Amino acid sequence: MKYCTECKKELENDVIFCSQCGSKEFDEVVNSDANIEEVSPIMTETATRKPVSKADRIAHKIGCVLTIVFAIIIIGCIFKSCFTPKPIEERMKAAGLSFYGGEPALEYKNGLPYITGFIKNESDKNYSMVHLYFDLYDKDGYEIGTAYTNVEKLVLGKTLYFEAVAEEETETFKLTSIPVNER
Repeated sequence: MKYCTECKKELENDVIFCSQCGSKEFDEVVNSDANIEEVSPIMTETATRKPVSKADRIAHKIGCVLTIVFAIIIIGCIFKSCFTPKPIEERMKAAGLSFYGGEPALEYKNGLPYITGFIKNESDKNYSMVHLYFDLYDKDGYEIGTAYTNVEKLVLGKTLYFEAVAEEETETFKLTSIPVNER
């Protein structure tokens, strides 16, 4: 006589699969008159468990997948908030920098476009160098290049003029980066 190791159903000796749960693993009883508890070493606490239905296994798998997806979303949000750069306005404010007299302007000198303006250090720090990077756009709004300039020795309370050479087709521009070097 055989017993299924999964659901403990008593089976005929010639069966290959359990007719109740489909398992292929069996415990064989040497003495057919013996009690199952005496012969089978696995008849401990596992014998009292009910077999898990197919619906329960599917529900468990769905729960595991949803937990993993939720964890990935949470980790992604944390990662994004830590590594997404702040808007340029916030970065300028954090560095204590502002444009004096209004936003930078596009001016033409000797037929060439320049981005010009004044930058003021309102922080409590002295900057040995402030780098200004501008993305340049043509009349159709396509990015056509980058203009940059460096402002040296921008000490606290000081306002300095800057200009950056732009591409000839430049119609608009946007400040995209403003790294600073402290003294």
